[in-house]
Amino acid sequence: TKLIYKEFGVTLSRAVKSQAKNGTYVSKANLQKGDLVFYGYGNGVVRHVGIYIGNDTFIHAANPSKGVVTESLSSSYYARKIWNCKKNN
Repeated sequence: TKLIYKEFGVTLSRAVKSQAKNGTYVSKANLQKGDLVFYGYGNGVVRHVGIYIGNDTFIHAANPSKGVVTESLSSSYYARKIWNCKKNN
């Protein structure tokens, strides 16, 4: 996500936990393409991030053997808009 957003002039932290602090919370009903979608363990700890691409689907780097994949959203996520993150000069 950091490299993708860099291409659009947006600076994100490297760590997923830090990225989750950027932007504004978005409900599932209000997701828009490009919103970051975070997953956790159910106790508020963020462990993974992807990018919403529409139609209840997001793209993410699953693991080294699977690579980048698209998947349907599950109920164990929350999302953030990143429009108010720092823009690169």
